[in-house]
Amino acid sequence: MSSSATSPDASRTFTGAAIDAHHSGHRSAVVVGPLDLPDANCASQRLIRFAKRGPHTRIGLVPSHDRRAWSYEPDRLADAVHTAPPTDDPLALLDVVAALPPRHLRVVLSGRYLAIDYDHGLGDTTLLNTIVDVLLSEEIPETIATSPRGWTPTRALALAGAAVLSNPRRLIALARMHRSRDYLASQPSALVPVDPPRSATSVFVRTPRDVVESMRAARTSRAPGVGMFTLHTVALVRALTAAGLRVNPMVTLPFDARAYLPRSVGTMANFAAGLDFAVLPDTVPVALQAELSTASSMGRPVANLLVTAAKSRVAESRAAGRSRSTERRSVETTGQQSWAPAGEAAIDLLHSSGGVVPGRGRGWDFVDTDKALVIGIAEPPSPTGITVTSTSVAGSLCLTATFRDDVFPADAVTAALADLPTQALAALGETITAKG
Repeated sequence: MSSSATSPDASRTFTGAAIDAHHSGHRSAVVVGPLDLPDANCASQRLIRFAKRGPHTRIGLVPSHDRRAWSYEPDRLADAVHTAPPTDDPLALLDVVAALPPRHLRVVLSGRYLAIDYDHGLGDTTLLNTIVDVLLSEEIPETIATSPRGWTPTRALALAGAAVLSNPRRLIALARMHRSRDYLASQPSALVPVDPPRSATSVFVRTPRDVVESMRAARTSRAPGVGMFTLHTVALVRALTAAGLRVNPMVTLPFDARAYLPRSVGTMANFAAGLDFAVLPDTVPVALQAELSTASSMGRPVANLLVTAAKSRVAESRAAGRSRSTERRSVETTGQQSWAPAGEAAIDLLHSSGGVVPGRGRGWDFVDTDKALVIGIAEPPSPTGITVTSTSVAGSLCLTATFRDDVFPADAVTAALADLPTQALAALGETITAKG
């Protein structure tokens, strides 16, 4: 197919998976830089050219939060790219992109920094990385050059589900977990209405490469079987607690379920499952790593996706029984109301990994690796939520926390992010004691 040709699927209705609609309506955003960026017209053409490869590229879709019949209109990306004056405060670009007219994908080019805001229903980190690749590459990345043979929106989940459900050992392990696991239920806060409505804010901390290398060396020496994401999760709970904040004992950690797919099958859609694990201030990294490994081996991420998809279908069926006019009025009314805890709140923590940027095989790099950063946000689903995204960027560690600053003090959250390396080394010291 010619790169400039119109896709044969253009302007047709696309029926997505239930998991797509489940995430639709939630915004995610990222700021990346410093980069050697194209001009706005070139960036726009690159997006459109990639989107016209087919609906499997996702960015040409126009999502809906209340139905799975989405339209495929790649030409609507013509107004997705904007420019802004260069800034010395990349975090401020999140406000710039949020102020733009609503679109399923919005891009801002500002000097050497790139900001992207998109509807989470389109995809997760895999899609976001691809969007960056498309914007920075003269040639369309061959990650998904053409529509995979036999591709449907639900094929990936069906294949992963079959791999898990057809394995008796995994089924037995899942059943035992649900029967015997001692869930530490969080204590929900009573909510009161807030006027005017409040939105989330974000704080950002960049840990330099030499500090990250010291953490990695200590991990390799003291707990070689522990992943850095696991270590960061344990340290994050400790750091938030040390900053005077309470953290609910069940912490949500997203798992990428693509590991359960055959190598020939890929998807740009959402394919990460948020799993809850007990992480207390005295949890040691080796204990959490064992929990994560057990969840992965039994196929718990895929089971979670299957359950979420089933619940989404039930919700969709119920919504279909109500009139569209009533449903729209309800959404509009809800959108005017904001809630906050009536008293002291405990944090519902979600720790998400942005991966390694730039990853292997990327056709671009930062123009200054000593200043390289990735600011990644995802709005928490509740007033008491804090979503932390940790990304390895050219050897440094970039941490972004998104939360309501009328619920949790921004200075305390920022201090916790900065304290993570110290808490990580302390946790590794306890790991030695625990093993001894």
